[in-house]
Formats: sequence, C-alpha cells, structure tokens
Amino acid sequence: METQFETKLDLVIDLLNDNNINVHTLLNSYEDTEFLRKVIELDNTWTEEDQTKLERKLSGNEHHKDTRDLKTFAQSLVINWLIEDFAYTILKRHNFNVKRTGGDQNRELLQGSQVKPSADLLIDDKQKLNIEVIASFPYAGGQSFWVDNGFFDLRDNKLKHLLNMSRTETTIVLGILVASKQYFTMKIHDEIETRKESTETNFGNKLTTKVIFPNGRPTTHEAKNLPYTIKNITREKVFTPLDPDNKIGSFMEQYFEMQRGNCIAVVNTDKNILHSKLKVLTNEAQLYYVYYQESQDHDTIAIPQDHIINDYDFGFQFSFNDPTVMYWWQGEVIKHHILYNLKQKKVWEPYVDRKTDTLMIPRRYFPQLQEIKIDKKFLNIL
Repeated sequence: METQFETKLDLVIDLLNDNNINVHTLLNSYEDTEFLRKVIELDNTWTEEDQTKLERKLSGNEHHKDTRDLKTFAQSLVINWLIEDFAYTILKRHNFNVKRTGGDQNRELLQGSQVKPSADLLIDDKQKLNIEVIASFPYAGGQSFWVDNGFFDLRDNKLKHLLNMSRTETTIVLGILVASKQYFTMKIHDEIETRKESTETNFGNKLTTKVIFPNGRPTTHEAKNLPYTIKNITREKVFTPLDPDNKIGSFMEQYFEMQRGNCIAVVNTDKNILHSKLKVLTNEAQLYYVYYQESQDHDTIAIPQDHIINDYDFGFQFSFNDPTVMYWWQGEVIKHHILYNLKQKKVWEPYVDRKTDTLMIPRRYFPQLQEIKIDKKFLNIL
C-alpha cells in the first residue's frame, strides 16, 4: 500500500508528465541530485550516513518542520520544488523572463537560518510579477481542501511579506490543485478578506492566516492555460476614453478586452439570441453571450420581466454614478427565479414596476449576484 508521500509524488509526476516535463530532468538540475533521489525514495537506499547528512543540512529547521520527522520534512520541500518548477518550466517555455527567487532557489536543502520569506518566482519583464506558489492535494475530506472550505492558509508571516511586496510590485498567489491538474490565481492587495491568525493542525499547529476566496471558492483553470493568465496579469493595460455616443457599450467592451483581458468583445447581431448585446470570445476559445445595462445606482437591480426567456450567459449592471464596482448574474439563474419567485410563488410581485414591466429587485435579495471591482486605471478615464 502506498504511503501518503508516495501518493503525492505520483500525483506530481503525473502532472509533470501531462505537461511534457520529465521529473528526472528537473531533479538533475538540483543540487546534490543523487542524495535528493534518496530523500524522495526514487533510490530506496538510506543509510545512517545519509541520515546524518540530512540532519546537518537541515539543522535549525525545528520551527519549519513542525511535528514532522526530518526526512518527511525534506520530502515535502522537494515536492514543493517540483510543483514550483512545473510553473517555472511552463512559463519559461512561453518566453517569460521568469526567475526563481525563494531562499531555496538553487534547490538545495537549507539550514533554518538560511530560509527567507520571499516569493517563489519573479516575472521580470516590462511589468514585474511576484508569484507565491502553493499546492493542494486530496485529503481525507475530499479532492481539494480549498474548494471544499473556501479559503487557503499562509503560515507564519508570509501574508505580511506578500502584502509589503504588493505595494510596489504586482504580487499573486498561484495555487496548484495537483490531482485535478488545475490552478487558480489571486492578486494580493490590502483589501483581501482574511480571518484572524489561528493555529492550524494541517500545519503542525502553527499560526496561519486564512485567505478567503472572493466568491467562496477558487476560480480554477486547466493547467495548459497558465501562460495566458500570467500574460494577462503582466501586460500593460492602456484604457482609452469612452465613446461619448455609446458610453456604456464602450465601457463594457473595454472591461472585457482590457480589465478582464485576453477577450474579444463585439456587438451581437444575431437576433435569435434573445437579450444579448455582446459576444465575448476568450483566449480559451470560449464564446459567451452578454447582456448589460446602465443604472442610476446599485441599490436595486432592474430586470425586465421578459428575461424569463433569455439566451445570454451573463448579465451586468454598471452605474457611472458609482463606478468603483459592477454587478453580474447568470442568465439561467435569473430565468429560473423569475419563473419561480414571480410567476409561480408571486413573492416578487412587490418588486414589479407596472409602468415599465420591470422587476426592481433590491441588491441584497438578488439571487447569486456577484461583485466586480473596477480597475483603478480604468476609473481614471471614466
């Protein structure tokens, strides 16, 4: 029966193989390769001399290794390097000027006094980007702790360090869901939602900060799309003045093409696609139909009753009187709720404006409504 470590290593090797990265090629680029092979048991010989060598190399790491024995701690370090180098190799292939920047950037086991809190990777192009890489493996409760619980942990003072970096350079957390071969990215900034530091059993009862995902769970993508995500984050965004004859239309086009990025947004001319104003094609070759509307404020979301039949994927509401945020919903969700809450149960009847045949739904009661913060550079041209 496989040990927990063997299962993790198999999953990492499978992720690497799926992206044409050879684990032995990576290991050959590390310091003291043959010894590391013994550590992760690709070479099953382990002597007293090896144990003594490991104790010497990792002396002073009592705090970092928490309750783990020294070899288990060393194995987790090498696993983390392989995952970081999965991202490093993918980005290098796509011509990013990416560097390893962590204290263990030379892939050498370090004594406790040599460990540094810096991020793992740096994109050193026109727009600099610091990347902290974390990983999630299947656990007793499911396939991904992040997905199931809606947050991830950063231990010790890692978040404080990343926040300091983010004030001068763009900084993100890149989370790798190893088993499903997916990833998420989260930009670090002073307004991210966290819980107060607390001890976490999964980290040897060390103090960790829980970082909350904005929508309650991570937005994940297939690993092959990582270069496109990073390209979008690092590219210079140049917003242009809105068309005075079509302010809301040009705002929405720039939102998709510049703020969200790596999209092409065009006016929808297909009259068979009900209530859709834009067609949006992403760099992942996904086509979405979009409805949008302008409002005076965001206290209510105005939905025409005839949206009980609609063909759009997502609807958006924006107000130039309160331009810092925009709200969006799913077309299928609002169809269902108009049918159920208005036509069948009648509970939405108080929200009907009879003059315009429109539902004026208070924002706090709107089903599954999501908020988007508008980029500060975008706000400058509004």
